[in-house]
Amino acid sequence: MSGTDTFMKQVIASLARSRPFGETSTAAYASHLLAEDRPDYERLVDDVLRDHPAGPDEPLTPGQVRTMAVNAASLISAAAAPEYLEYVRRREAGRPTEAGDEAAEAGAPAVVMVLAPVLAGTAAVGFLGVGYGLRLVNGDSDFVRTLISTGWVFGAITVAAILVGAVALLLTAVRNSTYGPAAPDVAAARETWLAALRERGVEPFVREVRRAVPGPPGEPGAGG
Repeated sequence: MSGTDTFMKQVIASLARSRPFGETSTAAYASHLLAEDRPDYERLVDDVLRDHPAGPDEPLTPGQVRTMAVNAASLISAAAAPEYLEYVRRREAGRPTEAGDEAAEAGAPAVVMVLAPVLAGTAAVGFLGVGYGLRLVNGDSDFVRTLISTGWVFGAITVAAILVGAVALLLTAVRNSTYGPAAPDVAAARETWLAALRERGVEPFVREVRRAVPGPPGEPGAGG
């Protein structure tokens, strides 16, 4: 008997002690599987069940086997723990750099783009309001014309700042849309983990579950 088969028999025994075969809850996940990786695990289970359909005399339905595999995720995934840890390590190693770059890009320039239109617009409204107000009260003068001219200058700055901000947002959107999938080394580590999980975890589990659960009385037992 191979080490993998022995490990899977232990998994099944542990699962049988903790949960009945008909259990439908999917709340028991691997404690070390991060939430973002749980969909990958379930998709892998679905792929294995699709690639290895049950025979006509199988006592368990595919749904029951899937439930068992999901409930035993903490045990099954341990078969590929080294590959999973390497995948997580590579993935997490790339995130601080990306976060730092984004934070730097969103630093002083971003603050300027947000504040410039507000400040310039406020100044424009103030100068124009005072200038035209004085013109109505005291008539035209060099001082009034200076206030109004200054107000229109700040108005032009406001429009320019809004346009620059819009262009910057557009460029950011285009840049983000061109980002590809995860870095090649991260993608490779993910594929390595999934392959190991399939070969040493999910497939042996499905095979051993079907062997371990006996068929109806009078039919040859799958676990015999």
